[in-house]
Amino acid sequence: FGGKGGSGIAILTLVPSDFRIEPIPDQILVAGGCEPVPVVYSGGTLLVEGDDYTVAYTDNDKPGVSTMTITGINGYAGKSATIYVKIFVCYFVDSEAATEGDGSEGSPFATISNAVEKAKTAITGGAQFVEIRVANGTYEETNLVLDAPIVIVGEERDGVEIVDNVPGFRAFTLSHEGAEV
Repeated sequence: FGGKGGSGIAILTLVPSDFRIEPIPDQILVAGGCEPVPVVYSGGTLLVEGDDYTVAYTDNDKPGVSTMTITGINGYAGKSATIYVKIFVCYFVDSEAATEGDGSEGSPFATISNAVEKAKTAITGGAQFVEIRVANGTYEETNLVLDAPIVIVGEERDGVEIVDNVPGFRAFTLSHEGAEV
């Protein structure tokens, strides 16, 4: 296609990562930042953090996408890899909670609607990913409106079944395979 010199064809060479890293699951945001421990290989050799490589985290203290940089040391100096990890806000709900908690796993909300309101606040504050994990049980909820991009899942991150939906009153029965409701 016109131009000066050259054929207009570019040859790209893809450079593979120096390390093979096992997939890192999505992470729940925790105080102090998420620092998942990678499983790193070079060829078929399982490497040891601190002996063979170091890990640096960027943007791991807020919801969104964090960068994890693996840098080789000692016999692996000069090698590196970068992976990206999704970090999300997660609130927990349990109908058996004795008191209304703060939504953390150790102090869950007693109602789904409180978790939804907290999740909306997180989204307004800039959270890209919000999840609500709901323990098995029955929840009597009114005025529950999911008007924000929030995912509600069972405590095993499975689907939620909504039954007995009557105008003005919703009873959520949450279950997953093998659960006792």
